[in-house]
Amino acid sequence: DLSTKIQEMAKKAIEDGVGRKQLAARMKATLGSEYTEYQYWDVLSSSTLNRSRSWGAMKSLHEDGIEKVQWVATGDERMCPTCGALDGTVFKTDTAVKSMTKIVESDMRPEEYADAAPWISVSGNPKDGYVWSHKTSDGKRVDDTDLFSGLKQGRADDGAALQAIGVNAAPAHGKCRCTLNPVLD
Repeated sequence: DLSTKIQEMAKKAIEDGVGRKQLAARMKATLGSEYTEYQYWDVLSSSTLNRSRSWGAMKSLHEDGIEKVQWVATGDERMCPTCGALDGTVFKTDTAVKSMTKIVESDMRPEEYADAAPWISVSGNPKDGYVWSHKTSDGKRVDDTDLFSGLKQGRADDGAALQAIGVNAAPAHGKCRCTLNPVLD
């Protein structure tokens, strides 16, 4: 199936030491009959590599006894409102690893990832306020603004609420450049 092919290609790309552009070219060449736009493959390869690295780091940290990680946004001029709101949010590694393991070990169709590990979208602007949401596998949009409003009010424990909807680690959206740092108590 498609998700297995993508996972295998990502694994090979990591083993070969190639970056997102090379993986995007490989994906388009191998799987590009349905989607021909390079942008699609670029975003997919970027998120696949980032998710693989992030999930691998999360699992390693959990195995090393680290119970929590903190989201770290890049903080540059390209940082989006989603990543800015997530910056500093704390996530539990055991919750993340359970969710990630379930995803990796299941035979999900690609569209089912939207329910298990959603990407967050943002609309609006700083003056009028942002609206955060994610799309489910059946195409419905779910409003997540309350989760992000809590983060902006300094409630870093709202990471648990995000984990409940499947947001466990970067990337939170296509081309997300965020990372996770261990929280050492």
